[in-house]
Amino acid sequence: MARSSLVWICGLLLTVAACGSSSTDSDAGSGGEINSQEDVQGLFEAVMPDLVAALTELANSQSSAALSSSTDKGGGSPSSTVQCPGGGTLSVNVDTGRATLTSCSAGGVIISASLELAVTYTGFLYQATFSGTLMVSGSFSGTVEVVMAFISWSDPLTTSSIRSVTIWGTSTSRQ
Repeated sequence: MARSSLVWICGLLLTVAACGSSSTDSDAGSGGEINSQEDVQGLFEAVMPDLVAALTELANSQSSAALSSSTDKGGGSPSSTVQCPGGGTLSVNVDTGRATLTSCSAGGVIISASLELAVTYTGFLYQATFSGTLMVSGSFSGTVEVVMAFISWSDPLTTSSIRSVTIWGTSTSRQ
């Protein structure tokens, strides 16, 4: 059990190359406006379990979408859409990797975003990379620009299965 706790704690450590101010408040990363890298870390710690659940479902549905060549109503590229655990949706164009989060609720945070996203499953490990702008409201509010993020987790999904979360090059602004 101690090893699982250690994996969870290590998985939530974020490697952040930051642009922006640093916070000296004692409650940094505990919610509110996103003004510092501590706030960005708190945001990702809050949303990660629900976000990973949606990414897992997306990875599983992407395989089905690619195999069945399901297309959107315009006859375009195959796409997959999954429900976020707290409401809202996560959609991705399977061919282009362009993803949209529409009022995706995760960990008390509502996320709207347009991202470049890749999610893969190797049979025992899921991996996701993404970049783009996240607009968040709820327990955190503001905008976060992510240059590149990498997340890996194992199946089945539990709180101890998130193996690593690395975010590079974030900047923040108030809404």
